[in-house]
Amino acid sequence: MTYNILLSLSENIIIDVHLTYKGRIMAAVNYNIRIEQELRDEAFAVLNSYGLSPSQAIKLFLNQVAKTRSVPLTFDYQKDYNLSTNGEALLRQTIKEFENGEFETFETVADFNNTVAGMSQ
Repeated sequence: MTYNILLSLSENIIIDVHLTYKGRIMAAVNYNIRIEQELRDEAFAVLNSYGLSPSQAIKLFLNQVAKTRSVPLTFDYQKDYNLSTNGEALLRQTIKEFENGEFETFETVADFNNTVAGMSQ
């Protein structure tokens, strides 16, 4: 089964789905969804960064659902991690030192490893 999807980029997204099965065109389906402008803009920018149009992304999603008979999403979002007070202070100090040019550069990884080994002695 394949899906041909057209997507209108208006305020209401209009999805025009044409199903084909074994080369025969099945019923065409129109599906409208309403999403917030900000969500649309953010999501479409991500899709664009992958070189995908919204219609291509929806087609990929629907094909995956049809082939696997499951929803290819995870709902285990990574928690936001907060730095400890000490960790935040160290990060700010490191940024300040970097901005002031207080850093070393190394020609090779071996030079870096030797410097780090010397610090631990």
